[in-house]
Amino acid sequence: LLKNLVQRRKDLKLLKTLLSETCELSDMNDGAAVDAAVTLYMEQKIEQDANVNDGQPKSVFKQFAAFIFLPFSVLGKILHFIRRKLGHLPTEPHQLWGRIQSITQSIRLMQEFEVYKASAVYVTFETEQAQRAALKALNAGRFEVWTNKRVHLEGFALFRRNFILDIHEADEPDTCRWCDLDSTGAERIIRRICSLVVTFGMTLLSILTLPLIR
Repeated sequence: LLKNLVQRRKDLKLLKTLLSETCELSDMNDGAAVDAAVTLYMEQKIEQDANVNDGQPKSVFKQFAAFIFLPFSVLGKILHFIRRKLGHLPTEPHQLWGRIQSITQSIRLMQEFEVYKASAVYVTFETEQAQRAALKALNAGRFEVWTNKRVHLEGFALFRRNFILDIHEADEPDTCRWCDLDSTGAERIIRRICSLVVTFGMTLLSILTLPLIR
């Protein structure tokens, strides 16, 4: 479910960027407005493609600029082709919108027929001042969180008047590892140990092979 939610958010952001060439959408969850924007984009693209070869010669400056940026253009097309073949990038906005609709339907089915336990709760604020006020009012010491015993925390800050929450400022959305939110402390320790073992093994291998290369 979380992977689909993250993928849907990324696709919506990409689609909004593509459609910004023709129109500005304030609400990407408005299906009718997005359908109309996608249709308008495709119509304008067809019209532009039809007017590309209008018989007018290019200026010397445009020809020189096209020659200078030709390697970058070719590299961009190659990367675009590779990502499209790997399924990471739909060809057109209407294909991207189709994938978003499919993911949305999958999310609705998952929410309807499956039950998920919350791993973390994220709260958003309109202003940074409101965020700071909430953090100051709900901030509890580590001892209070571990023992669930109120020492300096006010009574109104208790969840359901009985539980002390571990409140802290969240990372930026782009830096969060959304698919690992439910990882336990033991799982994180095991992953770090595995990473250290692999790093140590590669370092030892380099030390042993370096004299042989010389």
